[in-house]
Amino acid sequence: MESDDVAVTGHDFDEVYTQHAEATLAVVIALRGARVGVEDVVQEAFTRALQRWDQVGAMERPDLWIQRVALNLATSRLRRLASERRALERLRRHRAAIGSVRT
Repeated sequence: MESDDVAVTGHDFDEVYTQHAEATLAVVIALRGARVGVEDVVQEAFTRALQRWDQVGAMERPDLWIQRVALNLATSRLRRLASERRALERLRRHRAAIGSVRT
């Protein structure tokens, strides 16, 4: 390892990103689908990893931590989207009921 920072953390962030970003993207697409804004989810997972790189970089497999975070973010986004869809459907039904009462 070349720098003191890398020796302390165990893994180089840029190297982990280069080697694992596409695989993380593929895992999220395979397990959660492409409709969740996959690129944003993966970017956020790597951002969170970088913010804690002193701990994450010291892990034996930091890529697995990043994948787990990306999957959790994708799951949260899917739940939020489903909740928004349900709220919009309730609003549509409410507006339809009001419209039928007025006519």
